[in-house]
Amino acid sequence: MFSLKVRKGTSKVQVVMLCPECQEELEMETDQTRVRFRCDQHGELGVISVEEFTGALEKVQKSVAEEHGLGKPVQINFIPVQPQRVN
Repeated sequence: MFSLKVRKGTSKVQVVMLCPECQEELEMETDQTRVRFRCDQHGELGVISVEEFTGALEKVQKSVAEEHGLGKPVQINFIPVQPQRVN
């Protein structure tokens, strides 16, 4: 599950991959041929090929560009998970 944040006034998009069950951010691991998704709470969620992942990202890029009137596919940057705050 993708969560997207488009920064106003730019074409930058922040992407967060979320667990479909608990909505917590997923850990991603990649190698030459596959992308693995893991949730701290639910364990391994799946493995897809790099081609499948790239295809999904391209669809998201086009969709975000159209939805926000950016006119062309946007660049997507993945940002590492931030440590949770402890009060």
